[in-house]
Amino acid sequence: MIEAYELYKSKFCKICEELVTFGLKEAQNREREKTMFQSAVNKAKEADKVRGVAVINEFLSYKKKVLTELGQVSDARVIDAKISELQEELNTVWDTLMGYELQLAEQLEEVNKDFERTMSDLSGTFTETVQNYFTQCRELELMHHDKLTETALLIMEKVVKNELEEELPEDLRLLFVDKDTITNAVNTSHDLHNQRIDNKEDDIVTRVGNSKESYNARISEGEVQRNRHRVAEINHFLENIRDELEQYENLDR
Repeated sequence: MIEAYELYKSKFCKICEELVTFGLKEAQNREREKTMFQSAVNKAKEADKVRGVAVINEFLSYKKKVLTELGQVSDARVIDAKISELQEELNTVWDTLMGYELQLAEQLEEVNKDFERTMSDLSGTFTETVQNYFTQCRELELMHHDKLTETALLIMEKVVKNELEEELPEDLRLLFVDKDTITNAVNTSHDLHNQRIDNKEDDIVTRVGNSKESYNARISEGEVQRNRHRVAEINHFLENIRDELEQYENLDR
């Protein structure tokens, strides 16, 4: 019986070691995908920032030039015309920046969808492989259970016939009072083992699935917040410029 248990233990541990090795490798794959995804997102954001800053700086230079010129003009009609030109240019800046933001939002949406599909594929492959490993564990447990049942019944016969070569410990002897008692004990052990296997499988699969969903949810929520902040930032910038131009007009009058 001891030899059978040691063989069972050795095979079971081998499956577990393979599962752990596979799990660590897949975890590295997921982290690599996250790093590549974040790098792509950061590059897109940086490119958008650069072109947005260029538009704003160009407008600010133009505004400074116009306002400097207006400081040397006393004709109200000329001043009004120049202010109107600035306001029109400001509207163009708003359209451009909002257009950039829309492009970035659409670009990030596509990148996010691709990333979610990739992570779903990785998660699906991981889950399928994990389930296969646990199927092997259950099959091994069943084989061990059958062997243990067979061995226990043989010992039971020897106990009844008083043919055991070695004396059983007292706690173990109590299990061999009759066939039902020993069979129930072996079946209970088998059920507990299967329960532990099932629980561990559910735990691993659930944690990986929840981790994927949680990460994707954070990405989506983060993008929503980024978009809202950027739109508010653009509007705030333009409102400040409009207020400045209005104050200039009022001073002129």
